[in-house]
Amino acid sequence: MKIHRLTIIVIIFCGLINLNLQCDKQDVLPPDYQYTFIEKFSISPYQLDYNVGDTLWLDFNVPGKKLFDQKTNGRIFYDSASFVISISVDLIFNDPFIAYPENARFVYEPGVSVTSQNYAEFTSQSITTGCSSSSDYKLHVGVILTRPGVFGVSVYAGTVQNCYTHYATPSELRVTLDIGDPHKAFYQSLPFINVGKIQDNSVLQNLDAKRTAIINVH
Repeated sequence: MKIHRLTIIVIIFCGLINLNLQCDKQDVLPPDYQYTFIEKFSISPYQLDYNVGDTLWLDFNVPGKKLFDQKTNGRIFYDSASFVISISVDLIFNDPFIAYPENARFVYEPGVSVTSQNYAEFTSQSITTGCSSSSDYKLHVGVILTRPGVFGVSVYAGTVQNCYTHYATPSELRVTLDIGDPHKAFYQSLPFINVGKIQDNSVLQNLDAKRTAIINVH
């Protein structure tokens, strides 16, 4: 009888161990990206102060389709890639704080697919590019400033897709702005209390990472 009970206890114990191992398998995180590409957007002309009607030109240029990979610390030829790049113009401050339906207008060269979003405080464009016969990856976007106020101009990207299958590849693209001063000090000097606002930590983080630049439109 004692042996029989001991056998049952062993079976139950082994079953619990096996169940635990199965649960652990379900909790395994997906593998890391094969490549983490990092590239920059230039802005011209780049300054703090602009006037309504001025145009900022944002350029993404990767000669020979050789993207810089953070993991290998070198450039890798990566052909047939499609990128969705978002450019956003966000209202940061004005007094009185009045949001507009459109903070900017965008102009592009032919051959890109664009999805637009307009909300009370930001205007965003998601641009699909990369699949072309060109030997380089290029994107040339004009941002026409249409309203006065202090704005954040931001760039974002994400998972790289294959041009032909339209499926995600095991790689990602991160983009930043090729600027010296993102005008963080100017942002921190704004009298947010006057318009019932506070500094936004996410804006500060994006300024530090140079994903965002602050501009003042008169």
